[in-house]
Amino acid sequence: MKKVWKGAAAAIAALSLGATGFIGASSAYADDSAEATAKIQMNKVDGQKEHTYNVWQIFTGTPVSSTEDVDNSNKLTDIKWGSNAKLPTKPAGVEDANWPESTYQVKVGAVVPDTVVQYIESLSALPQKERQAALKAFVNDAEGQTAYETVTEGADGVKVVPGYYLLEDTTTIDDGSNDAKGTYIVDVATQQQISPKRNTVESYKKIKDVADSTGNTTDWVDVADHDFGDTIDYKLTAVLPDNIADYTYYKINFVDTLSKGLTLDSNSATAKVWDVDPTSNGATPKKVTPLNEYNNPAQYSFSTDTTTGADAAEGSAYKDGTVAKWNFTDVLNAASPAYVGPTNEGQTAFARWITIEYTAKLNGNAVIGNPGNPNKFHVKYNTNPYSNQDGDLKKTEDDVNVDFTYEVDFDKVTKAHKVLAGAKFVLFKKFVSGEGEPQTVNYRPYKTQGTEKNQKVFSDTTAFTAEEIAAVADLVNMDSTKPIQDYEVEATQANGQYKAQFPGIDDGDYILVETTVPDGFNRMQNATFTIQATESVNNGTASTAATITNPINITFDKTQQNSATIDGNGNGTFTSLVENSKDANLPSTGGMGTVVLYTVGGLIVLIASVGLAVALRRRQA
Repeated sequence: MKKVWKGAAAAIAALSLGATGFIGASSAYADDSAEATAKIQMNKVDGQKEHTYNVWQIFTGTPVSSTEDVDNSNKLTDIKWGSNAKLPTKPAGVEDANWPESTYQVKVGAVVPDTVVQYIESLSALPQKERQAALKAFVNDAEGQTAYETVTEGADGVKVVPGYYLLEDTTTIDDGSNDAKGTYIVDVATQQQISPKRNTVESYKKIKDVADSTGNTTDWVDVADHDFGDTIDYKLTAVLPDNIADYTYYKINFVDTLSKGLTLDSNSATAKVWDVDPTSNGATPKKVTPLNEYNNPAQYSFSTDTTTGADAAEGSAYKDGTVAKWNFTDVLNAASPAYVGPTNEGQTAFARWITIEYTAKLNGNAVIGNPGNPNKFHVKYNTNPYSNQDGDLKKTEDDVNVDFTYEVDFDKVTKAHKVLAGAKFVLFKKFVSGEGEPQTVNYRPYKTQGTEKNQKVFSDTTAFTAEEIAAVADLVNMDSTKPIQDYEVEATQANGQYKAQFPGIDDGDYILVETTVPDGFNRMQNATFTIQATESVNNGTASTAATITNPINITFDKTQQNSATIDGNGNGTFTSLVENSKDANLPSTGGMGTVVLYTVGGLIVLIASVGLAVALRRRQA
């Protein structure tokens, strides 16, 4: 039978056994028929179900009358063994002469030896969790033992003999209930009314978004968009309970589930421990550990697996995804890479925030448009201060981020809108390096991924200036240092059209260049367009879903008669006709404009913007 023990809350710390002295003892055996003149009552915790406790009687005693001894009134004298007591093995540091011999037998109602009383009184100098652990050793709660009584929160309470009791929480804790067990050791002279203080772990997940064409990076948010092959920054946060110092062990596992469009870089994870909220101004971590450099399997392990159960079912956004687990055996152990305890002699404060920052790539398996590429996170945390076994772990609710990507297709036609074969295109994206001044601006060409699903579609090594792109004829004939042919995408036949497809792009400024022209036709003018992402913050509400909805309407900066087809299902793929003419080379690109709406958790933000507008619901980090 598993027992769950928890240090008393600070509000009742003064009532614990180690803080209450004993008043004398005699060598005579006591009558075990003492009257139940005292009472234990547990108040209900708002917003949580009523917990039930086993009441284990450790010692009994006689209350001191205030008329006899004002200074010690309501304390207990004549301390005797209770019905659930046992004598533990001699504690470390106690002399043999100061502890009963191994043949000593505990008898209910017998007076507790003076040496044992003195030891228990000495425990008041220990920290709360150590005192609780030492007192727990006096409780005989072995399999088959029967508790003295039970008491339920919110009920009238239970009558007991004056004495010292351990209240063991026997309630089943549900996953995601924001609940935890509590166990208390209290002394009862007349009536003890306890208001339990229970809190548990919070967890949340964030993502960063980078705007390539401005050089700006967001703070930690909930929704973002990226190009295929981009590296995405993620942060996982666990907030430990404020009574973490009461625990003897604290095991916590970070569990992160990535959809198949995300490739985890398992070597990128770094654990950070904070003694203040990491989102507060000026916050700095007290401990930073690159987890790929840490090697102590007794304190930390990492594993990955494919999704199972409902996440692996057909139609699940996480089918064929990855489950990553960062497991910390005991964050109260100084050897842990996420140690939260005091780091210097004399310190007593414990840290409460643990974060893991890692990166993943948006790969070629990513979903274009809806429902995006989700990533969900929860922690499994300890509910038993005296155990670090997996059976004592409960989980928080999942927190979800979503990363989007889009596709732009160009259907090649004649001026009369008849399908036209033989064209090839290069799509350039504007990149600005860094925020502020000075900034470097260049244009990088799109390259189809092929079978390499993690390859970046916009090269990090090949870049062009705006002037080079404007001189199209020179661009096509450029020397081998910048072989533009390596980046050509041919308009191939699909659904009755000759279509050039560019999947896996996000917000930014783009230039479409026709580098190979069908025989007998003029080259189309370079077409410049923008996909613009506009942030919307919803007061910190957690994201649970994200969608792209109509209207969709795409326009080029050189507007002509609108020849764009409208994507009516909001799936994130936008199509435009691009024309070739045998006449004089005039601008002929059709209008192509898009408004894309993200709705997150029921929030719909309407945005009027020239170019492709993407409304991303973000949460303040």
